[in-house]
Amino acid sequence: MIYIKDKYSNAIILLTSGIFTFFQVCLSSINELFLYNKTFTVLIVICNVMSFYLFMVFISENKVTDNRIKYF
Repeated sequence: MIYIKDKYSNAIILLTSGIFTFFQVCLSSINELFLYNKTFTVLIVICNVMSFYLFMVFISENKVTDNRIKYF
């Protein structure tokens, strides 16, 4: 599970995966509703593959950095 409060050692990979997912959703809606173009279709597939790949890399290399103060 990915918790929001935890700090991860490679959180930038999770951020880029989310950005690729956001671009994929935006381009999909533009491609289906307003303007159909094969270039958008190629970009959607590339964004989808990159988002899944980066998310799997994040899951496989996940390490939580513990910055909490231990009292005991």
